[in-house]
Amino acid sequence: MCDQFCSRRRWCTSYNAFGKPSLASETASLSLRFNVSHSHQIALYAFSIDREVGVDVEHVRQDSGAFKIAEQFFSPREIVELRSLPPVQQSEAFYRCWTKKEAYINAIGQGFSYGVDQFDVSLSPEERPELLVSDDSKPERIVWQLREISLSSAYAAALAAEGSGWSLSFSEWI
Repeated sequence: MCDQFCSRRRWCTSYNAFGKPSLASETASLSLRFNVSHSHQIALYAFSIDREVGVDVEHVRQDSGAFKIAEQFFSPREIVELRSLPPVQQSEAFYRCWTKKEAYINAIGQGFSYGVDQFDVSLSPEERPELLVSDDSKPERIVWQLREISLSSAYAAALAAEGSGWSLSFSEWI
């Protein structure tokens, strides 16, 4: 049920079990889905209609303690792959992996309760952005698509969206 403010605007806020918000219209059968992430001096917003979406943006730092974080949050496959890369590529690969993992858990609306070490994402710069599910019986790989977002060399960013057949467009506000 919409509150009084919502009723005048014809949009209602609803929340999933983990607190992820969405907006539904009283006058249309459309549901606006959105997500936001921010880091350092940038914010990234994603909007979609009737499709779950998640984003993450991270300010790239060379002294991030990447391996400590990776050992706590990455899957065993991702840790092995990260360590196998030349040292000059490891920091970039860490952020590429981290932003895709966080965009996905933001999209599904479960945050870190999902267990980010329980699924794999592509890590290497040569691989296309992809959700690589550890357990082949899970349908996530088919249902979700990942995109890396190029902002600048100071940031890594990714978007996860439900389904296929969607396109990505950007707007910049200063």
